[in-house]
Amino acid sequence: MDHGECSSHAIEKLRQDLNYLYKTVYQGNGTPSLVTQVAKLDHRIDTIENKLDDNFESIELEMSLKFKNITDVVNEKFNYISYQISNEFEKKRNESSSRWNFKTTTVAAGIAGFCSVLAILTTELLKRL
Repeated sequence: MDHGECSSHAIEKLRQDLNYLYKTVYQGNGTPSLVTQVAKLDHRIDTIENKLDDNFESIELEMSLKFKNITDVVNEKFNYISYQISNEFEKKRNESSSRWNFKTTTVAAGIAGFCSVLAILTTELLKRL
């Protein structure tokens, strides 16, 4: 075999290999080509990515609504407890105030009665003198 034949044979072999690669990559050799398969996979990945983004957004919205609901419930309970405590303080203050009012009224009535008796006794004493 001479050098020209070897070179021509190598070139032909290289051409056949390139044609085979072209058919495999671009034409798929009877099956979907690699380019088509890669395009389909890329589309599937984009679809899955969009679905995941949508799911994460809906989960985030749902969690924010749940957190808002929990916050509202906690605030409502704190407001109710605060209202109950202020009512109890007001009730205690009113009870204490009413006890003092009763005591004050009783003492004032006692003093008024004592002064009346004293005035009557003084008047009777002055009449006899």
